[in-house]
Amino acid sequence: MNVTTIVAIFSEDFNSHVLGRICPCQVVTNTEGRQEDLQPPTINKQSPVNSSISKALTIKKCHEQFSHSNKTGKECIVCLQSRAAVRFIYEVMPMIQDVSVDKEVLKIKYKFSEEDIRTLMNIGLLVVRSVGSYWLSFPNAGEFMKHFLKGRAALLRLIKKCKFSEILQSELEKRQLDKAAKFGIQYHIHDLIGGDFVDCVESTSGTLLRFTAANEK
Repeated sequence: MNVTTIVAIFSEDFNSHVLGRICPCQVVTNTEGRQEDLQPPTINKQSPVNSSISKALTIKKCHEQFSHSNKTGKECIVCLQSRAAVRFIYEVMPMIQDVSVDKEVLKIKYKFSEEDIRTLMNIGLLVVRSVGSYWLSFPNAGEFMKHFLKGRAALLRLIKKCKFSEILQSELEKRQLDKAAKFGIQYHIHDLIGGDFVDCVESTSGTLLRFTAANEK
């Protein structure tokens, strides 16, 4: 997973993040029981290229392909997975004012089938809360938090190692964090300042970031 994918989870472009994921209908299970995204096969340049061979489709592309086929009257196979995801994002989520939703609401009010609900869980939009109830979820939120917390911890360690546990912000921005900091050092600097993990002290040389015992959380 690249940095852009992780950051998109908590951006305003949530819909694009979800719809840009590989459609579940494009996922296969390998011989070891793990799910893998379909990859375009290697094509021999000397052999004719089959126009039906293409990269794995995203949820958005898969749904658009079905919709286009419907409009043109061409025969097509309905992708129930992409249709369930698109319906949930545009029809259900704007109407829900809570952090959870009951199965009965999904089935009776919004006409989702058991298979549709399993698809939404597989994509990461729903997580089981209790029998007959689901939490609304951000796909890959756990991955985001893992890198976010690792980056915060790495930056705090760096500041604590400085003399008097303080450093100029301009100087800190030039430092390099370890690979755990996926979001870049400026992202984590703003996190520390906004979360009161450090004190900002104005000096003649610029803003000084200082860690004290009072900042310990």
